[in-house]
Amino acid sequence: MRRLFLPEPMALGQVVVLDDHIPHFMEAILDSGVVQVEDSYQVCPVDLDAKYDFKQELAKIDLLESRVEAICRILEVDLNELKQGELYTFIDEVSVVPGAISDRISSDLDRIEANISEVVSLIEERKQFIFEQNQISWFLSILMHSGLEYMYELNMDLLSYWVGSIPRNNLPLLKEGLSEIPTVLEWALASRDRMMIFLASTPEYKERISAALKAGNFLSVDLNILSRTTHISELIDDIEFSIWEAREDIGELSALLDKKKHLFQELLAKIIKLLSLEKKLVQAMSMCQGTKFVGLVNIWVREKDKENVSRLLNEKLNSIIAVKWLKSSDLNLERNKVPASFNIGGVWRVFFDLMRMYGYPSYAEVNPIVFFTIGSILMYGMMFADIAHGLILALSAFWIRKFSREFGVMMFCAGLSSSVWGGVFGTVFGREDLIPALWVSPMQAPIKVMALSIGIGVVYLSLGIILSVVNRSLNGNIKEAIFGMWGGTSLLFYFLLILAIVGNFPNQAKILLILLGLVIFIWGLSRTTHEIDELISSPVEMVLSLFSNTISFVRLAAFAINHAALMIVVFVIADLVKGAHLNGVSLVLGNIFVMGLEAVLVAIQTLRLQFYEFFSKFYQGTGREFNPLRWEIV
Repeated sequence: MRRLFLPEPMALGQVVVLDDHIPHFMEAILDSGVVQVEDSYQVCPVDLDAKYDFKQELAKIDLLESRVEAICRILEVDLNELKQGELYTFIDEVSVVPGAISDRISSDLDRIEANISEVVSLIEERKQFIFEQNQISWFLSILMHSGLEYMYELNMDLLSYWVGSIPRNNLPLLKEGLSEIPTVLEWALASRDRMMIFLASTPEYKERISAALKAGNFLSVDLNILSRTTHISELIDDIEFSIWEAREDIGELSALLDKKKHLFQELLAKIIKLLSLEKKLVQAMSMCQGTKFVGLVNIWVREKDKENVSRLLNEKLNSIIAVKWLKSSDLNLERNKVPASFNIGGVWRVFFDLMRMYGYPSYAEVNPIVFFTIGSILMYGMMFADIAHGLILALSAFWIRKFSREFGVMMFCAGLSSSVWGGVFGTVFGREDLIPALWVSPMQAPIKVMALSIGIGVVYLSLGIILSVVNRSLNGNIKEAIFGMWGGTSLLFYFLLILAIVGNFPNQAKILLILLGLVIFIWGLSRTTHEIDELISSPVEMVLSLFSNTISFVRLAAFAINHAALMIVVFVIADLVKGAHLNGVSLVLGNIFVMGLEAVLVAIQTLRLQFYEFFSKFYQGTGREFNPLRWEIV
């Protein structure tokens, strides 16, 4: 249980190894699966020349990944699907020598690209042909429907005409430029960003129109293939037939490309996994310092794995290695730079992934996952309190788990909590008159429910300040833990403030209690800082923050009351609908609407109370997750 709150003790190993043995050293680390390579330049920067040009290797890998993505787009292969599965199928092909994997992969990609390039080129040619033919067909249709057909067939020299396309946004500019010129102008959408246009006028305006078109970035269509001895309708039929043939060609070529997709899919899956692994290896090696003879590597391991890692390194490298171990507590490093590893499983893991939206807990602070999980479940249930709706939510979770296990577990916990709170408030389908409440009903006793929500807020905010004191104490900053902002004196002031508000004292005594707490806080703050502006602003910020954060918890009661009020509206609307059948439909739709709306809104409010009111008191979330180098591609 301790590892839920505090990270695993970490040890930093400073390793000296012959530079030629660095690849074998990395292989040993991969085999262990419990070692994270640290950036040596951050721990003990030394200006040394590395044997390998790691930036060049990483750039090569990035280029290869781009080529794989381009091939996947052409073959319509899901890149995320390729990343699934284990690497162990290809483990014999892995090499720890920088560049060995990427060089072999480059030749594989050359082979794939050469195999599909001709088909892709033919498909693009046919698509371009169809595009051009469609433009010509459109132009001929315009001639037929604008009364210019016979002029074209007899003597097109009587007109000056233009057919082509312009950027979509340039059409208004073109129309404005032609506003004083007699023209026949037709247009249609050619693509997402271009318009096809047909423009005809008398020859005397040819130069002015050409200038306007040039300003509009006009691209003309070649119409030299047209024969004036053929009727336009016959030309259109010929063009449509040629377009149909081209589409048939594309279909056959696409089928051929699909065969190549199945041929190369397994190879692409292997390539993408090996590239991911090589990238991890090269990034790890780039963190090593060294000369052309000796490599200096810093590695993080859990304290409990230290001896096993030492033994494995000596076995793999035949003792041609020197390792010096340092405890993280002995290092002259900021504690939030030490990678953190927590033993988290079960329902805690599900909510931990949600909590990481705020940040990952650092090595220097308590992991708040237990408080976050319990608080989220309780607060969500109180705001969405309804026995029936909660059970529906909990049962729906079993279906949701088929698509997302994590989301399904959260839904089940939230639904169960909602049902329990529904029993406390006596709420079923928003009705408070069907069963007796175990405590009170929100609509019948709103003041009591509000008092409960504020009480929950007081407990939660007090816990946040206590955790702030604990975090600072763990970091050895005792003075800040006692006297700083959100330290012991802040908690004392908060208790005195609550006592003054709820206690049965004369007004003068209440004022004295508040002033006493404020004076103690300012006195303590003066022991940590001598800045006048901070001595003035911090007390004001603390008072306003505590007051607003406490009142903010009233939303727990507000949403519980709001749920009952919304359901009253649903029942009223259902009663107004005539007919038993329509009445039932109205009730079902109303319940679905209220559940969907409140399920989302309550989730947002729960996260807000956690992230803003609670975490802001103690949690930085600036930690680094312990990420050991492993064979698996995550």
